[in-house]
Amino acid sequence: MTTGKDSKKKILFIHVPKCAGVSITQALEKKISIKRMGPHCRCRDIFSPQGRLSREDYFTFTFVRNPWERLVSTFFYILKGGRAEIDARRRDLYLKKYKGDFRSFVLDIENWINIRESDSIYPHQFIPHFRPQHEFVCDENGKSMVDFVGRVEDIKNDFKRLCAALSVDGVHLSKTNRSSHGRYHRYYDEQTREIVAQYYSRDIELFSYQFQPGRLTLKDVFRFLIR
Repeated sequence: MTTGKDSKKKILFIHVPKCAGVSITQALEKKISIKRMGPHCRCRDIFSPQGRLSREDYFTFTFVRNPWERLVSTFFYILKGGRAEIDARRRDLYLKKYKGDFRSFVLDIENWINIRESDSIYPHQFIPHFRPQHEFVCDENGKSMVDFVGRVEDIKNDFKRLCAALSVDGVHLSKTNRSSHGRYHRYYDEQTREIVAQYYSRDIELFSYQFQPGRLTLKDVFRFLIR
């Protein structure tokens, strides 16, 4: 999560993991004075009675992503060690045992979806990359606490709309922190697709997402035949 302030308004960015947050932050901080308060914090914690900020003082925005694609991106991101030491530790503790097999990872969802880290910097202690996106932007009753929601799938246009809302121009959005994987649909079969749909059902409903099957390549067919 990042806060910033220009001459007219205060700005609060709720950084949902693996939703282009690094690219967005780096682009905006060139035009806006940004204060960092720690990544991947939730609105409900920031604006709680014990929190440091008042919701009325901020224009709050976030970006979200197709849950099926986000989970694929998260898996390969952490598998490669992520950006920080804690990501590499999570890889060693939770992902190495799957040996790069995304399907095995999804089938074992009960063993990692609710992992809590005793030394976590987050009030909720969950691994943020695995958490449903609505938890970052909604209150305890499931009501959205953000003023603007952009979508990674339409990031070019939505980022332009965001910049217009912030009265910021001349901002170039580059791609950073990218995971190394192909199109997300090829990692799923009917069973794993449904498992993800179940655990991220609120995200799918709230942000109007659906699984978008793509065209299978010969490589995809071969991968399923030898599994």
